[in-house]
This record gives sequence, structure tokens and C-alpha cells, in this order.
Amino acid sequence: MTRLKALLKKADKAAVIGMTAAVVAMATLGAGGVKTYASDYSVQKYVDSSDESLVLDGDTWHCYKNGQIDYDYDGIALNEYGWWKVNNGEVDFSYSGMVLNQYGWWYVNNGGLDGSYSGMGVNEYGWWKYDNGTVDFNYSGIALNDYGWWKFVNGSIDFGVNGLDFDEATNTWWYFNGGAIDFAFDGMALNDYGWWKVNNGSVNFGFNGLCSNEYGTWKFNNGTVDFGYNGFAADGENTWYVVNGRVATEYSGTVDGKEVRNGQVIDTVVIEVRHHGRTPELANTTGNVTAQPDLTGPVEYIEYVTVQVDKDGNIAEPVYAENRWKPSDYPSTDDCYVINSIVLEDGKFFCTKEETDLSSFDVQDLRPYIHNGVVDVYLNWFRYVG
Repeated sequence: MTRLKALLKKADKAAVIGMTAAVVAMATLGAGGVKTYASDYSVQKYVDSSDESLVLDGDTWHCYKNGQIDYDYDGIALNEYGWWKVNNGEVDFSYSGMVLNQYGWWYVNNGGLDGSYSGMGVNEYGWWKYDNGTVDFNYSGIALNDYGWWKFVNGSIDFGVNGLDFDEATNTWWYFNGGAIDFAFDGMALNDYGWWKVNNGSVNFGFNGLCSNEYGTWKFNNGTVDFGYNGFAADGENTWYVVNGRVATEYSGTVDGKEVRNGQVIDTVVIEVRHHGRTPELANTTGNVTAQPDLTGPVEYIEYVTVQVDKDGNIAEPVYAENRWKPSDYPSTDDCYVINSIVLEDGKFFCTKEETDLSSFDVQDLRPYIHNGVVDVYLNWFRYVG
């Protein structure tokens, strides 16, 4: 037996013949409802394979029609080993992709019809969902290819899907952009059931804070806008007055003894006291290290200090911290380093509200060190190993 004939027998013959019989028994499938999709491949010209047959001529399987090699036919043809893709009158073992005959759309792998293929295929009409080698026109859901997760309707990608759409298989509301899940989207999105908070491309049913869109800033409860909410809500930096679920930016006045200006409660502000730890590159150094101070260490602890402000938003009282933070691995027996002080940006010593016996180098009132609502605190530390 020749090498190519052996190649045609690479699949179990009985299994392939059985698959072929099942193909022939199928009712004709239509591709109805498909939409145009630009792509870079040749469009198949011939579909009907009923007059085509494959004959082994030496080492080449040729496609014959009416006793002559059919050099024009570019569909699939049948022999005793299965269905095969034909180009220029012979089997094209290099072809992998979609192909159509009188029985439907099929997936070809290395020239032969692959009845086990389940995935995606692309043709001149778009991207299609395959199941067991043929297009599943009944499939509606999501599927993955090299370019992302896509929304399928009736077997093909619907590039017109935008916004929220529910997927039963994952039991998730996903946010789509041009038919693909947009995992980068964080914000608000609308469906038939209301406005929802989306994080990383899916609805966040645990969200209970504030979020903004082009219509305003809104109070959320369990992931959806709570249009019945009236009162105050905080966003981590400020407190806002909410009416019917929306921050009342048009309101200025007094509510429950609190001064409100353009919707913002201005009698208090929240100051972040950010404690920086050790810079990892220095902390992981095994030799002698000195960092006096360590100005590049990551923020490892934040204390939120609420202070009163006047009607102009100016801080009207001292800003004191309650906590003095040190890394959780300090002191350590296997990574011996010493924290000799905790300092502010100018090198003066950071002190909490309760500390006494202060010198001129000690700072309790943090107001001079507030920048955009933040006070940064650093470690003076060193390691000496000899």
C-alpha cells in the first residue's frame, strides 16, 4: 500500500465509515440567518459533491467527475475512508477549516472531515460554533477562542451584542463590547431589570457603594441602584447626600445637622495616614542594609482619620493618628533588622495622639504633611550582619 493510501487510513476505518454513513443520513442543513463577516480566505465555489469521487492514482488521490479529473472542484468528496477536502483536483492534506457540502457545514482537519471537533470555525459569513464536526445552529451562549470570550446566537458570533447579557452556563451577567466579553469594563450598565455595577466585565452583586455614570452618582444595594434610598453615603473619601438613589449635587443646605454643599457633606473629611513598609528589593537583600528613611516602600497599612472642616472645606482642628504601625514580621529571628524610628517626609518623628514627652523633632498634628488628603509615614530601618 502506498504512503498516501496509508495516510488516508490514519483513522480507524470502521469508525470513519460509520461517521460517513451518519453524514449521508442527515437532512440538509441551511445556514440561514448568517451575517457578513470580512475575512482573509478564499470563498468556496462548489458545494454539491454528489457527482464527485476520489480515485487513487499512484500516490495521489484525485477528484473525478464524469471520468475526468475535476480541477475546478473545491469542496469535499467521499471515499471509503471518509470525506476529504479537494483543491485543484486532488485531496489537500494541508487544509484545516470550514467546508460546505449538500449536507451542511463541516470542520476539516489536515484535509479530512473531523467528526470529533468541537470549537470554533470561521468562513465568509462569520465565526461558528462546532459540535462533533458540524456547525451547531442551535447553540446560543459563550465560547472561547484565541481572541477572547464571544457571544453566540444560533451558532454564530453576534458582533452586535453590547452591554449586559446573561449566560446560563456560567450563571453570570456579562458585559459585552462588539460581541466579546469586556473584562476591562468597570462601571454601570443597564438591562431590563435596572442599573447594575460591573467589575471586570461581570455584574458585582456584592457592591453596596457609590458609582457614577453620565446621569450622576448613584447609591447601590446588592449590585443595583437603590432608587428608594435617601440619606448619606460614603465613597471612601467623602460623604454625600443621596435623594432617591442619586447624589443630590444640586442641593446645598443642612441635613440632620450636617452641612451639605453641592451634595457633599463638608463638615468632615477623611484623611488617609499611609504607612509604608520596607522596599522589597532592600528587604530581600542578605547583606548589610540601611534605609533612613525607606521612601520607596509599598503602602502596607492605612489609618483613616475623620476630621472636622469649616464651611470652606478647610481643616479646622489638629489631625491626630491613633495607631503606630510596624510590619507583621517585626521583630523576626530569621530576618534580623532594626526599626530605629518611624518618620514623616521631612525626617521628623511620627507620633500618635496618646504619646507624651515630645521633643521638637516629634510631630503629632499631621496637618502640615497632608497632600491631597494623604499623609505618608516611613520606616527608618537597617540590617547589620557583619
